[in-house]
Amino acid sequence: LYNTLPALLHTATLSIPIFFFMNRFGEEFTGQLNLCRQTVFLPVTFFATTWMQVYMQRASRTVIEKEPVLPGLRKSLMALVGMASVLAAVLIVAGPWLFGLVFGEVWVEAGRYARILAIPIALQFIVTPLTVLLPPLGRIKQLSLWQVVYFLSVLGYGCLPQSVATGYLKGLAVVESVVLLGLLFQVLRAAQRHDHDLRANDPAPAA
Repeated sequence: LYNTLPALLHTATLSIPIFFFMNRFGEEFTGQLNLCRQTVFLPVTFFATTWMQVYMQRASRTVIEKEPVLPGLRKSLMALVGMASVLAAVLIVAGPWLFGLVFGEVWVEAGRYARILAIPIALQFIVTPLTVLLPPLGRIKQLSLWQVVYFLSVLGYGCLPQSVATGYLKGLAVVESVVLLGLLFQVLRAAQRHDHDLRANDPAPAA
């Protein structure tokens, strides 16, 4: 019940930038954005989903066995941050050059879009796999509410007057980064509360 609407909203949220690009900037700019998303965002999503499936099993087992979840969460977070940092650095430093090298000079603009969106793409890479910790901790409603906020934030930003494609993407990068950092904070806070409750429920040591 709580996952169906967020799943639909997630798909809709990903489609909003394409819709606004087509409506305001035309087919050429939309094609550049589509190539950027297909070559960077989709592979990142695939990898994050794969990692998420592995981490979900570990996280669920840890919660069921009433063990602390923060050690495993920190380990996964550090690994994901390391890989995401490399990804973001490559896109920021060499995004346009790489797109021009692989797809031709006509697609250099897609590399510029990838450079602008490097930070939210990296945050997606980090945060998405860790969200599977929320359902075992009984935070499904919280995750659903975040997805609604994410959808409304992207939709609301898209309704603002925009005249330059790169300007729209820079603002979108800020909006998505803030919302994703908010979700990461929720995951960390839920893990801290879980571990705190475990310590509080531990029997007092014998005198």
